[in-house]
Amino acid sequence: MLTGRYGITSAAAVVVGIALILLSELGGVHAARVFGTALISAGGIALGVLVGLDQPRRSTGLARLRAWRVSLGILAAAITVVPVVVALAAALVALPGAADDGRGGTAVLGTLIALLMLVAAVGCFVLAVRAIRRAARPVTPGDPASAGEE
Repeated sequence: MLTGRYGITSAAAVVVGIALILLSELGGVHAARVFGTALISAGGIALGVLVGLDQPRRSTGLARLRAWRVSLGILAAAITVVPVVVALAAALVALPGAADDGRGGTAVLGTLIALLMLVAAVGCFVLAVRAIRRAARPVTPGDPASAGEE
């Protein structure tokens, strides 16, 4: 993928774009941010096109990824949900302290909202895991569940 002239140029554009973003944040040159994002976008799009148009490769790594796809999907879902769960659990722990400061009604409302969000986040994780497992099941011809006719 990166052996050709276009692949190396695209990767270099992404790297220069990241450097411009860092320069704009750390050096105070805020106008460089626009050019950095443009370089990152153009380089990323070019890399995606090059990968998409590249010759298909028979790789053991691809077979290994297919074998681990359910586990990788569940791990990705967990990584997405864990920060939300931790933040909402921390909010639940901190809210009783607000009740001691004379803000009891607000603390109760905040606790109810945090509990609702916590249940929703965990529910989304459970639904994601079920969908990942369902999508990974082998398809058998003539099975109405595989055609989506449940």
